[in-house]
Parts: sequence; structure tokens; C-alpha cells
Amino acid sequence: MRCRNKVWIVLWGGLVAAALVAAAACTSGALDEGESADVVLQVQQVTIPPVQGQSDGAGGCVFTVTESTATLAVAPKSGVAQASSPFNDVLVESLTISYAWDDPALDPLTPPVTTSPRVVIPVDGTNQVRFLAVQAGVLDASFEGRSAELTLLFAGRTGDGKAVQALGGGSLVVHACLGGS
Repeated sequence: MRCRNKVWIVLWGGLVAAALVAAAACTSGALDEGESADVVLQVQQVTIPPVQGQSDGAGGCVFTVTESTATLAVAPKSGVAQASSPFNDVLVESLTISYAWDDPALDPLTPPVTTSPRVVIPVDGTNQVRFLAVQAGVLDASFEGRSAELTLLFAGRTGDGKAVQALGGGSLVVHACLGGS
């Protein structure tokens, strides 16, 4: 009987040790290292107006690109992070826009574009980043009536210098030229 109890104790102890090792392995990932920011940058809403086209009267088309907006939020990971503004406020330093057109032949004409909006998002607050979804000079008649899925990568730093990123997206529609092209 004593031997059977010792076997169970050894087995139970082995299972507990294995569970502790597994738990330690799970916490050693990059999910929330001590070196990471105390806040999370989030994309809440993206508004991308369609591109309008108007005939120039000489057989060409003039495209009008209206400014797009993205509402970003900074969420604290803890109450301590929330109370430590401005150190956990985020300065958005860059926005990289990538394009995937409904006609893949257009993709090489619009390589990824990086801008530097320089917008501060307060911890536990929101702010808007304004940007042009595409440069009007890139568009020509081959873009009329086309659409693209955009990938938006926002990158910035907290007040204490820790890097943060957020990924968002949206659709860009280029209307056909009005008045004939």
C-alpha cells in the first residue's frame, strides 16, 4: 500500500512540475515582455472617401482625392499605465499604406507609400490621423472604376520611447470619369 501511494505522489509531482514548466514557457513569449510598451495602439475606425473623376475636356480625366481619416486609440494594459500620461501617450510617427487592386496589373503602379503624420494619441484616449489614401498624380485612366483593399500600418513610440504598432485597413474606390474621358 505504501509503495502504491509513493507512485501516486511521484506521478502527481511530475504532473505538477510539467504544468509549471508549461506555464513558464507560455509567459516567456513576446506578448507582454517587460521591454514592451505599457499601452496598446488600436485602430478604431477608418474612413476612405471614394476618388472622384472629372473630364478635363481634352479627353483626359482629373482625379480628386479627398483626405481620409483613421481614428486611433491608446488603451492602457494596466491602471498604472493609465495614470502615467504623458509617458504612455503615443506619437504616431509613420503610416505605411499598401495596395491590392481588383486588377493585379495595377499593383506595380502603386507601391507601398509611407507618410509621417506626427499625431499624438493620449493614453486611454483617441485622436485622428489624416492622410491621402492615394496620390492623385499616380492615377490615370486605367484606374477608372477600380477598387483596392488597403493595408494601413501605423507605427509610433510612447513618451518613454517604446515602439508600438497598429494594423488597419479599408477599401479605396476610384469612380469613373464624369463627362467622358
